Amino acid sequence: MYTGDFNPQRRLILKPARQLRADILVIEATYGHPRYIFPDRPVIYTRILHSVRSAIEEGKNLVLSARRIGVAQELTSIISFLAKDTPLVYRSIAEVNSIYEEFGENLGNYVILENEVDLARPFIYPLSKKVRKKRIICTGWAVDYGGLPLSSHADFKDLIKYVKESRAEEIYTVYGFSKSLAEQVSKEIGVNASPL
Repeated sequence: MYTGDFNPQRRLILKPARQLRADILVIEATYGHPRYIFPDRPVIYTRILHSVRSAIEEGKNLVLSARRIGVAQELTSIISFLAKDTPLVYRSIAEVNSIYEEFGENLGNYVILENEVDLARPFIYPLSKKVRKKRIICTGWAVDYGGLPLSSHADFKDLIKYVKESRAEEIYTVYGFSKSLAEQVSKEIGVNASPL
């Protein structure tokens, strides 16, 4: 079995990855280092909601930066359904949103951002785009430099749990921290693992 990028946690969008059993497991290791343990989704969602509500009450912009695919759609959904607000989304994010919606994901209401304006509302920008305003970075890498560790990838604890519950006898790790994850799997689970 090859996992590809996956996340087993319940989210507002996308179903969690199913736990499968395998004899041989090839697993992604994007966050395969013990320092990448993220808070559970409800905790992260609460932090996002607090930031959104505080910004609106103070009449300030809130810029949330995320990858165009995955986290940006989750943020759109969080703000629309949980904060009960209509976020402004960057055009390239809106294009990806429409693909998600075409395949049955309901992301709620949002407005395509045509240009930067000074409104007290949340903005969702691509992580790669420079922004003149203060922003909250939403990615698993935020563990290293601040922001919110909201990611479409499994964190370290979920990777270890997935390996353990797969009952695989041969494990190969790929991408990211593949060497670290292989070492941790061998140590914690007692099954030989090799980085590819």
